[in-house]
Amino acid sequence: MTPFRTANSFRKWSTLAALFACAPISSALTDEKTEGTANPVPIPSLEDEKAILSTIQYPEGIVAKLFAREPDVQDPTAITFDDQNRLYIAETHRFERGVEDNRRNPWVADDYKLTTTAERLEMYKKYADKKPLSYYTKYSEKIRVIEDRDGDGKADHATVFADGFNDPLDGTAAGILALDGKIYFACIPHVWLLEDTDGDLKADKRESLQDGYGISVSLSGHDLNGFVLGPDNRIWFTIGDRGYNLKTREGRHLYSQYEGAVFRMERDGSELEVVHTGLRNPKEIAFDRYGNLFSVDNEADMQDMARVVHVVEGAHSGWQRGHQAFQKFTNLIYGTRRNDTNWMRERHWDMDSLLRPAAILAPAGWVSAKVPPASPTIPALAFRRNGTTISSSAISSARTAR
Repeated sequence: MTPFRTANSFRKWSTLAALFACAPISSALTDEKTEGTANPVPIPSLEDEKAILSTIQYPEGIVAKLFAREPDVQDPTAITFDDQNRLYIAETHRFERGVEDNRRNPWVADDYKLTTTAERLEMYKKYADKKPLSYYTKYSEKIRVIEDRDGDGKADHATVFADGFNDPLDGTAAGILALDGKIYFACIPHVWLLEDTDGDLKADKRESLQDGYGISVSLSGHDLNGFVLGPDNRIWFTIGDRGYNLKTREGRHLYSQYEGAVFRMERDGSELEVVHTGLRNPKEIAFDRYGNLFSVDNEADMQDMARVVHVVEGAHSGWQRGHQAFQKFTNLIYGTRRNDTNWMRERHWDMDSLLRPAAILAPAGWVSAKVPPASPTIPALAFRRNGTTISSSAISSARTAR
C-alpha cells in the first residue's frame, strides 16, 4: 500500500469520484429489476458524462472525470487498487433479495435471541413459508476488476474476478483490499482471501480467514467494512451491530451479540483481535499522519448525530443494539416515550454531554450539517484536527487514495 498521495497526485485519483455516479435506470424499459444480476437485459446509459458529473460537488482545484459506468460497474460498495493499477470493486446484488432487514420481515423477536450464524440459518428455515432458502441464493455478491489498458483515463476492460457469494448466510459485499497480489474481501459471515494464480483475472483460490460475523439480520448495511493496512503492518476492519461469534486460529473466543467493533489481524488472518467496541454501524476507517485511526458511525434515527469515532484500543463508544431494538419493551415497562433510552437520555453520542458515563469514549466529532437537538449553542461541524475539518467524505477519499 502506498502512503496518502500529494495534492497533485490526488487530483488524478479524484477522477474515481465519478465511478459511483452511475446513470439512472429507466423502469419503463422492463417490469423487472435491472440492477446487478436480476435482468440480463443490457442497462442503458441515459445520461452523458457531463450530466452525471454535474451531480457531484467537490472542492475547488479538484477535477472530476468519469472513469467507469454501468454496465462495466454495477452497485459498487468499496474499491481498491492493486500494484498494477487495476481497480477491484466489491458489488452488491442481493440487497433486499437475500440480504435482509428486520424492519421488513416477521422474525424480529427471533432475531434478538440469536447467538450464532447457525442459529440465523435455522431462523430462515423457520420462516421458509415466507421466504424459502432458494430466495437467498438466487443472486450473488461479486468482485469485479476493471482496467484502463490504453491509458486514456477511462476503463476499457471489465471482468468478474469472483462471485458465488450467495449462501443464505452471506451478507453485503462491503469491504475489499488488494495487498501482496491477493484480495481481501469482507462478506458476512466470512473474511475471504482470494488469489488469481494464473493471471487470467479470475480468482482460482479462495480461503476463509474467519467465519462467524453477522449473528443477526439486524438492519441492512450493518456489515463488515473498511479494510485498511495500518502503520503496524496489520489489517484493520470494522463490523456493525449484527454482532460476531467466532474462534481465532489461536483458540480465543470473540463474541458480542449486539455491538459493532473494530478488528485487526495479521495478513494471514492470524492474531485476530477486537480493538474498539460499542459501535452501531461503522464504515470506512483511515489513519492520519500521526497513526491515529478514525471511523464514521451512523446515527440511529433518534435525533442523535452521526459521529466521527477516534478508534482507541480497549475503548467503548456506548452503543449496543438494545438502545434501538428494545426501546418498545422499555416504553411498555416504564411508561416512557419513544427514544427514551440511555443512548438519548445520557447523550452518549454528544461530544459535550455532561451525562455520558466516564467509561464511554466521547465521539471526536459529528458528521452532519444540522444542529443537535437541545444543544443550539454547540456548533454543528465535522471533526477538527490542527485546523483541518475532516468529514466522512474526506475519510472515504483518504481511504480510496491509499
